[in-house]
Amino acid sequence: SPRRAAPGRCSTAAVVPMDSAAPANGATGTPSLESTATAASSAVGGGVEPPRRRVVHGDLVREFADFKKRAPPARVLFLAGSGWNDFPWPVVEALREGFAAGRAILEVPVGGAPSLFDLVRMVQIDAATAAQNPIAWIDACGRCSFPRMAPGAVPRLEKAAPYPVEEGCVESRVLSDLGGPDSDRPSWAGLRVVDSGGKFYKVAEALFLAGMRRFAPATRVTSIRRCSYAGPSGNSRVRAFQMRVEMTRAARGTANLRYGWYGASPSEVASVARHGFGQPNHRCVSPEAEAVGVYLAPPQRPHASSLLCEPDDAGERHVVLCRVVTGNAEEVDMRAPRWHPSGDEFDTGVDDLEKPRWWIVWSTHMNTHILPELVVSFTTSATGPLVRSGFRHTTSASRQQVFSKFLAQVGNSLPSSRVQAMETLYNHLKAGRTTKDAFMRNLRTIAGDKLLIAAMKKIRNCL
Repeated sequence: SPRRAAPGRCSTAAVVPMDSAAPANGATGTPSLESTATAASSAVGGGVEPPRRRVVHGDLVREFADFKKRAPPARVLFLAGSGWNDFPWPVVEALREGFAAGRAILEVPVGGAPSLFDLVRMVQIDAATAAQNPIAWIDACGRCSFPRMAPGAVPRLEKAAPYPVEEGCVESRVLSDLGGPDSDRPSWAGLRVVDSGGKFYKVAEALFLAGMRRFAPATRVTSIRRCSYAGPSGNSRVRAFQMRVEMTRAARGTANLRYGWYGASPSEVASVARHGFGQPNHRCVSPEAEAVGVYLAPPQRPHASSLLCEPDDAGERHVVLCRVVTGNAEEVDMRAPRWHPSGDEFDTGVDDLEKPRWWIVWSTHMNTHILPELVVSFTTSATGPLVRSGFRHTTSASRQQVFSKFLAQVGNSLPSSRVQAMETLYNHLKAGRTTKDAFMRNLRTIAGDKLLIAAMKKIRNCL
């Protein structure tokens, strides 16, 4: 039977830190983060609900015929303001299952609120208010399906969109001319900058640097921002998290709240801070990881999550400090395929009960068990491996050689059109016409995770 971690005895207002060498049962010998948890728990900032766009519905027969021709979606997007963003992965999974069953209208909860999805007309309908918002999707072959928009209502594609959506999708391609150099600087709309002279800033900075400077002494915090939960969407996220706290406390005797660090690319960090988690990151932590979920490093180990970060155009990297409902944690073999707890008595996973390095929140729980609190921006002279993509920091010539070997590995398993699409994608990356984040997303869409990981394993063994 799996090893069990006894829940700690903390209240919802006193978050107990987990030391890198402390057991996962809540007992620690480190100073409490109670002051940080109290300060971080208040909702601040202002949020504006994105304007709705009117979708033009023409011939229903033609729309239904188009619906029947589509392949299952790999990504489903919604219109937010002037750009397209990805739905969280649980929503995509539910829509994929419904589509596979031949259902054209589905009821799927989004952010704790019920929504109706009309897959024929490509629209999301709020079940409470009847407000409509356009949706779009990209299937596994790279084909894009976007709704017809009313004149003057067609959204533009933001260069710094959290999940870039390429225009002009072509059959079996996911690439396009992005129209010049792209910016990899994140947008922090809706987040509030914390005063660097205040106590709250100093507590958060001290926590981060205490874990970083053991590995990267030159690390410097450049700014700290607090996540905002104003507006209907933000309120729904907070309510979902608070409900999970109460439900876990009722079932386990305590919610066993912890802090955890989440690192990613600049655009993904910004998206998580504003919208929540859209996909698991287990493959970013390790190409061999098969336990599917969001991996967060304990509060005293920010360096582990910092290795998953990528610098933006200004050379800054960004990590998110989150509150996590860990409940009753079980030890999990990261290399064994898993998608959920082993039993109803467990809530989350941990790689090692005695000396935990990663909290594992299952993908089905990632937006109910995790609440982002802060974004810490920093600079460091440390480089290290680019864990996120699997490519090491090398010279341009070496990267070209590695990519050539990669194409040779996958060339026999993919159609020539997809190989050409990957070559075009890589040329866009070298020319600065796409970001590393968009490069990896599209590469995964074209090649698929299994083929991508298998090819990179063979290449690493030869280097």
